[in-house]
Amino acid sequence: MVPPLAGTLGTPPMAAVPGRLLITARLGEDRLVLDFRSHTAGRIANPSETSLHPFSVHETLGPCTVEGRVGGHTIGFHTEGIVEFAGGAHD
Repeated sequence: MVPPLAGTLGTPPMAAVPGRLLITARLGEDRLVLDFRSHTAGRIANPSETSLHPFSVHETLGPCTVEGRVGGHTIGFHTEGIVEFAGGAHD
């Protein structure tokens, strides 16, 4: 559903968002891997405080896995996650 005033923003349809976000970290013997996969996304266009162009926030939902070893202990879990991508709505 598109709100009636959405057309006045003059923004194109939602831009593509990454289907996967993979973050790896390592320090000494410690390491972590976060693997998030987008299954659905929504876009929120907000007014900008610094220009006439709106600001876009893209909320993505999907499964997330975290695995690694920290302080000599192996950790790992699976959960549902939310990742937010932000940028100009005029792009």
